[in-house]
Amino acid sequence: GTGVRRPVKARTAAYAETIARLVLRHSSAWEQLTGPDHEVLCGLQPPLGDLFSWIDAGVHEHGGQPWPALQVALQGQDFAARAEELMAYDGSQPLSRVVEDLDTTERDLRRSMLEIHIDVVGTAIDEASRLPQSDPARGERLRELSRRQHALLQQKHSLKS
Repeated sequence: GTGVRRPVKARTAAYAETIARLVLRHSSAWEQLTGPDHEVLCGLQPPLGDLFSWIDAGVHEHGGQPWPALQVALQGQDFAARAEELMAYDGSQPLSRVVEDLDTTERDLRRSMLEIHIDVVGTAIDEASRLPQSDPARGERLRELSRRQHALLQQKHSLKS
């Protein structure tokens, strides 16, 4: 989508970095996310949004690839340094030594993505509530967003179990 890139909350950025690490370990993880997930991630501010857009294109073109292959392909990209930083951090975490467990990856992806969607809808509610009361679209927009927020929070609750 051609959405305006909004400043990203620190919390959203942290979850997006978790997702970036998971998909950089092996880009096939990207395929576990939905179209709307991809849209939100690719719409984030640079460098993260650009990194996700690049991963998206790469997965369409080559399928899933492991980090060593992605690392080579990244050379010369504006966001290469950011990706390297994320993976260096990843390597310093003791858990990354554990053989990747796809279920864990999928759970982490889903959890992080859910948190991002909750932040995005929260921001949208703030924006919609600043519309003038006289705006006929305001009430409907807020009701729609509240329904969405409620559904997301319920999903989050059920993920905890």
